[in-house]
Amino acid sequence: MAPILAVVGSVALLGAVLFMVTGAADAIQELFQSSELESENIRNILKIIGAAYVVDFAASICRDMGELTIASKIELAGRVFIVMLAVPWAATLIHAVKTL
Repeated sequence: MAPILAVVGSVALLGAVLFMVTGAADAIQELFQSSELESENIRNILKIIGAAYVVDFAASICRDMGELTIASKIELAGRVFIVMLAVPWAATLIHAVKTL
């Protein structure tokens, strides 16, 4: 009985989260449409945010399983990936500040 309740609770929680994310996604879309950022920069920002969440989730799973070394390696790889994604965006930002 307990596993069934866990599954039902998880599905209900996932549905609630997806409902909240839909509203947040609409708000973010309106925010970016009102800004004058290029779509490539917006895409990179969203990739960075998504990568941070995926890395945190994967590292947490490894920690829960007792694999602390693998968790730290996942976090390191995630940080490098995020820096690689952020470099073009940071260059664009620096260029914009220089032209002011």
